[in-house]
Amino acid sequence: MFLGGEWGPGTAMIMEWSKWRREIASAFVQSGYPIGVVIATIVNILFLTYMGPSSFNTYGWRIYMGTGAVIAVIAFVIRNRLLESPIWSKPRTNPLTLLFKHGGAQLGAQHTIHGRPTNNLLFHIPNILGFPEGNRRSEYNTSVMLISTIAAVMAVLLAGPLALVINYRWLIIGTLAISLAYAPIALILQPSLVNLVMLAFIENFAMGARTIRTDR
Repeated sequence: MFLGGEWGPGTAMIMEWSKWRREIASAFVQSGYPIGVVIATIVNILFLTYMGPSSFNTYGWRIYMGTGAVIAVIAFVIRNRLLESPIWSKPRTNPLTLLFKHGGAQLGAQHTIHGRPTNNLLFHIPNILGFPEGNRRSEYNTSVMLISTIAAVMAVLLAGPLALVINYRWLIIGTLAISLAYAPIALILQPSLVNLVMLAFIENFAMGARTIRTDR
């Protein structure tokens, strides 16, 4: 809920204030989510390394979850220093009225087509598949999470420059089509670290390009 609540207005603020091309600004906006996952995973690894699995599972996970308060304080300080963007302040008509009156037909389509159909699922794939067995499972899951998310960050950031060359609609549709075709291989037929990372890389191009139309 917190991610959803901050992401919408945060995206609008960046896209409306930014002097960059829409394609680059969109990729920058979308990189925040996977970068945050990378940081959280690294912090998790540090806690597990220095506390040990036994202490971490007993009480350490509470401290780990509490580190999120640091980011919450930073977000609170930034939010209280923000100014409304000129694009928001300019219209005399209520911006919500303009949105639903002139752009309502595209509103649902954009959230559907520009979504991330496999992104959140991918982060939980190791637990769903249940491999490998035994004590190595937790370490393997963490490795898949970290490497896949780093691949996602790379794809999101590359989506901006690539959208300068390829129409962003075709970039989104093409990469999602490839992801859907590749998903059965990576998730069912040949589930492996390499295939899961490749799936994360391919499907996150769409994530990096999904907010390009925000300021149009």
